[in-house]
Amino acid sequence: MLIFDVTCSSCLFSPGTFAREGSMYVVDDDGTRVRCMHPLEHKAIEAVLGKDAGVDIVKRRTGRQHQWLCFRCSGVSELDSQVDRVGCALCGSSVGRFFYDLDGRPCPPAERDR
Repeated sequence: MLIFDVTCSSCLFSPGTFAREGSMYVVDDDGTRVRCMHPLEHKAIEAVLGKDAGVDIVKRRTGRQHQWLCFRCSGVSELDSQVDRVGCALCGSSVGRFFYDLDGRPCPPAERDR
């Protein structure tokens, strides 16, 4: 797993670090996402689903979420692009990007404020 630190070279905004491949999660019986910490993802899955969970149930109840930066309020949301509506959990805006798409691109909030 590679960890990246994101800092804008224009406005110096830094939402922190992230893993390019995101973080794995498993959904418990109440529908809550439980983060599976690397490198022991299998232990978290086993704790939530049980030792005898079949491949199909593991596949249905696990996913990867990535950090998404809102360009309106600079809030950071964790989203699974395969399941979730892409947008800010704080202000509801759909204007933003996943961190893994930001590298080498101009900072939209800094560009907007010029």
